[in-house]
Formats: sequence, C-alpha cells, structure tokens
Amino acid sequence: MFPPEIPLDAGVETSHRYILFIWPKHEDAGVLETLRDHLETLKEAEGASWNPRGKFLVVVADSIGVSSKELGLQIYEVLWKEHFIIDNTILIAVRDNYVPINDKNYTDGLRKNTLDLYTGFPYEQGRCVNVTGVNLLDQWRLHNGTFIHNARLSPPPENY
Repeated sequence: MFPPEIPLDAGVETSHRYILFIWPKHEDAGVLETLRDHLETLKEAEGASWNPRGKFLVVVADSIGVSSKELGLQIYEVLWKEHFIIDNTILIAVRDNYVPINDKNYTDGLRKNTLDLYTGFPYEQGRCVNVTGVNLLDQWRLHNGTFIHNARLSPPPENY
C-alpha cells in the first residue's frame, strides 16, 4: 500500500506482501470483477517484481447476495486458478446486524458483527489439487476487537 501521492507506476520497491481492498465499484460490478481489475493493475505496476508467491490479504468490504464462505471460495479460485497465488487470507465483512457507532445504529454504517477470515490450500499429499472449499480460520469480533479462536492466519512453512 502506498500513499495516494505515489502513482502505482512509480517503481517503488515492495516487500511482496499485498493487501487488496475490494468493494464493488458500481452496482453492476461485482466483487470478483473488482478483484480481477485490482490484480491486473497490480501486476502491470509491479512488472518484473510481481510475486504471486508473496503473502496476500484480500479485504472484502461488501458481500451482498452470497454467503461469506461461498464468496471466500470464489475469491480463492480467482487467486489460485488465474494468478497462482497460494499464500492468501481472505477477510470478509459479514452483513448480519448494524454495529453501533457511538451508541447509535446507522443505517448507512457498518452492518457487521464479525470479519470472517478464510483460506484454502491447493496441495494434498505433495501435489496440486483443485480447491473445493475454504477453511474459516477465525473471526474478528467488532464489538471488542479480538479474534474468537486466535488461530494461525497462514499454514506453517513446512506445508509448502
């Protein structure tokens, strides 16, 4: 992530850790289309230094119309099948109830109780496989700012 005054093509050296914030650009542009646009822009901006083996965090601010687990799987499939990105965590805001902000419920405010964290793993017994599901790693509770299970957010290095 860079400050807004630095253009994406400025040749800034990266650490191969990526955070992508995703929300539909327009009502007709869904989360997956926006993710694909962001990844293509990032790949073009990074050029030869693009590293799909880096660590990726995809933050989804809006998941209208699909369960967070299904959306997590769809995102993982885009990352793995289209870009060969393995090491990723997908954080999805869950739309359940309005979260009070300063003791008020805002109808245009944050409508979430938790942020769900998912990942998949495309290896089984030392070979690549299709990912048919994602695992819920943990949930971030917004009301007290803690993880429910305090789980590892990426697989141990020996699993690579």
